[in-house]
Amino acid sequence: MVIRRNTSTGTPASNAKKATAKKIAAVAQSSSLRLVAPFKPLTSKTAQVVAAVSISLHVDGHWPPNDRKANMGATYHYTKNSMQMFFTRVKDILAQGTPPHSFSSNDALCLQAIGLSVEQLMVLIYQNTV
Repeated sequence: MVIRRNTSTGTPASNAKKATAKKIAAVAQSSSLRLVAPFKPLTSKTAQVVAAVSISLHVDGHWPPNDRKANMGATYHYTKNSMQMFFTRVKDILAQGTPPHSFSSNDALCLQAIGLSVEQLMVLIYQNTV
């Protein structure tokens, strides 16, 4: 019999965020901008967020090559205004999903997103999507 100790040191909220980040990273790595046939909709909220971000980065000319560790501001040179347009595109893509999701952003979220990696941005969008 194996006895495992709970080595979790974070709060339940921080542990949930870490789990969400790992889940999004796994989906992003496995499906990095692979196109899905129109008859097979992405039903998972995680998959829809990853797809929306991937498509938006592709439209803006940043992907390929797909780099989830790249910084939105330093690497891709997003500003507050371009981040707002990026978020509008993500919002539109998520609204057209099956099932549709609602994403809302504001100026503070745009400014926060500029300092994040793509992977962290996916988590931020996931957390602000209903």
